[in-house]
Amino acid sequence: MLRVKILKVVTCLYNWPTFPVVENSCVNSGVFKCDDLGIVNLTELKAATNWQQQYRLIIQWGKLIRPKADIRLPANLIKGCELPVWLVHQQQSEQHFFAFDSDSSVMNGLAALLLVQANGQTSAQLRALDMAEALRDLGFERHLTPSRNNGLKAIIARLQSFA
Repeated sequence: MLRVKILKVVTCLYNWPTFPVVENSCVNSGVFKCDDLGIVNLTELKAATNWQQQYRLIIQWGKLIRPKADIRLPANLIKGCELPVWLVHQQQSEQHFFAFDSDSSVMNGLAALLLVQANGQTSAQLRALDMAEALRDLGFERHLTPSRNNGLKAIIARLQSFA
């Protein structure tokens, strides 16, 4: 059974539209279990005064992504990442929900940042998200390695492919 509670409407970073942020916004129906990303705070990331502070937050958020051996299947593997990363999707009514796994705390943290924006959104809302531009505005392209940037782009493309 889908248990979703709308917490509040948050104005997201830069050009990200305003959407409801959903508490426990994942389908824990046995297909996959989502992580609790409740402490992922985009405002806190934006307020960080330098890249080192942002990087520490990303690593902290990465620890919220728990290992999920059951999603580590070839069909869920995202091509374009240097290290293996997996993403699964489920749609419940009009809403999309995702779970992610990798062995990299940095990629997990970056994925957490994306998942808090994508989980619980409709197809139209997912299409309206310009996650890549918002991450560029935060300076991620300057600070992440080319392989992490490519991986991040591949994750965004996979997320948006379900819209």
